Amino acid sequence: MGVAVDHIMRLVLRVHVGAYRREADVAVPAGSSVGEILEELTTLMEAPRISRAWQAMSATGTPIDLATPLATTGLAQGDVLVLTPHSEHPRVVVRDAAEALSDRDPDAPGHGPRINGGVAFGSLVGVAGFLLLACAPPLKLSPPLGLGIAALLVLVIISWRRDLRSLGSCFMLLCAASAATYVLGESTKDVLSWAWAISSAAGFALAAIIPLIALGVAGPRQTTALAMASMHVLLAAITVALSGRLLAGAGLSVALGLVMVSMIPRLAALLAGLKVPTLPSAGQDLAVSDVPDPQVTTKARRALDLQAGLHLGNAAATAIGLIIIAGISGGPFTQALGLCACIAVLFHALRHRGAIATWSLGILGAVALGCSLWAAIYPEMGHILQFVIGALCVMGCLTLVLWAPLLKNIQPTTIVWLERSETLALAACLPLAAHLAGLFSSIRGLG
Repeated sequence: MGVAVDHIMRLVLRVHVGAYRREADVAVPAGSSVGEILEELTTLMEAPRISRAWQAMSATGTPIDLATPLATTGLAQGDVLVLTPHSEHPRVVVRDAAEALSDRDPDAPGHGPRINGGVAFGSLVGVAGFLLLACAPPLKLSPPLGLGIAALLVLVIISWRRDLRSLGSCFMLLCAASAATYVLGESTKDVLSWAWAISSAAGFALAAIIPLIALGVAGPRQTTALAMASMHVLLAAITVALSGRLLAGAGLSVALGLVMVSMIPRLAALLAGLKVPTLPSAGQDLAVSDVPDPQVTTKARRALDLQAGLHLGNAAATAIGLIIIAGISGGPFTQALGLCACIAVLFHALRHRGAIATWSLGILGAVALGCSLWAAIYPEMGHILQFVIGALCVMGCLTLVLWAPLLKNIQPTTIVWLERSETLALAACLPLAAHLAGLFSSIRGLG
């Protein structure tokens, strides 16, 4: 026999008394007021005794009358109820735009990033001027040596002003450029030479992260973005150097990027030190699961930053690989790869709440769709079915304003089918990328 639970209100109760902070999920009668159940709530939360009266408010700070039944206070199921000692809060002073601008302190913290940005920009101008003078008469330094000295200058500036984190990316790029120009040298600029030069640049860019980490100036987002992109470039360039085919490196980069899309959240949590709460097994001490991590908030914030950087670098490298494949090899296989990659990436983007991760995956999906459309008409007009598929994709984008609102009330079974479609699309991308990279042709050639 079912029991009606409409008279029960489930709330998140928070008690804040000075340094005392505690939170619990409670279920209380909806017809009772906060004042009627206040003593039981404070006893349940083991709140300290206070000399002032208690004050109830919502999560946004809206006061709640202690004598009003909870059902009529405007609180909904699952809302937050905060209990604090009563205090007088200053009224909000409404100012117009002129007063707000005139009261703005020029030395406020908001101007710090602007000053740091100006210092970083001026330092880069000085480094660029050094390169211009060092490679010209009378010094005539070689480009690799000049770029290497410029990288050392940037590293010295970073060590002096460790708050100029934006210069870390410039240091990595200068190291990569120095290595690439040294490998190229006076050699014939064929595909093999460029492949080894790019692989050397990527390797030096990855190695440049070490001194940045040692100095403590490696920002998590920019460092992980450049590291992920450099790893893509390094593996792709080595593949091109060994196989002599540009499509081989591009196909490897695309396959690796699509696989990494689903692995990045777990990798970011691992790098940030987040751990899944452990549950005691049979016969194990129950205290194992009762030890909270005091740094869990900091680690969670670091994990989100790492995830954003990894998605940004991975999306950039994967998009370049797709563009190279579409530019060299059109046809149905390239169109299928772009379409499947678009489906897999866009469906996965719906899982994320972070702006950088969502937009990185969204732009990657748009690039994949563009490559799919390009493959239908390049190098020549393909089969009529390819054109029809491309036209349907375009129509879906143009009518997005009509059917996108339907996604707000999507059913759980539909979500399951979308997840299955994402998995199938990702599974189809791997053999397509391997085929375009020439893996199957190489295997047949071994026989």
